[in-house]
Formats: sequence, structure tokens, C-alpha cells
Amino acid sequence: MNKLKIDWLILPLMGFGAAVVLWHLVSKTVSKELPSPIRTWTESKEYVLKPFEKRGEMDQGILRFT
Repeated sequence: MNKLKIDWLILPLMGFGAAVVLWHLVSKTVSKELPSPIRTWTESKEYVLKPFEKRGEMDQGILRFT
């Protein structure tokens, strides 16, 4: 039972966390033009949290375009 939790929950979360940390480090050192994960979230959270909202002709939630 304990191995099952590691396989399907902890390892994917560790992988996601490692990718975000790597993204943050690259945005601060190698590529200054690359937005950090925090900046990306603040700029796009309206589209993610309100996926069907229509704010204008070309300003719509992420699921309205799909």
C-alpha cells in the first residue's frame, strides 16, 4: 500500500516540483526574457480559473478557444 502512494502521488509531485524549480532557475540565470513560474501564474490565472469567461472578442477563457 505504501509503494502505491509513492508511485502515483509522490513521484509525479516531485517531478512537477523539480520542473518548476528548474524553470525558475533558468528564468533567473540563463534566459532573463523567460518569465518566472510566479509571473506566468499571475498573468494567466484568470484564464485558468475562469475557463469559460468571455471578457472581449479576443480575450476569452482557455476552454472557449478549444
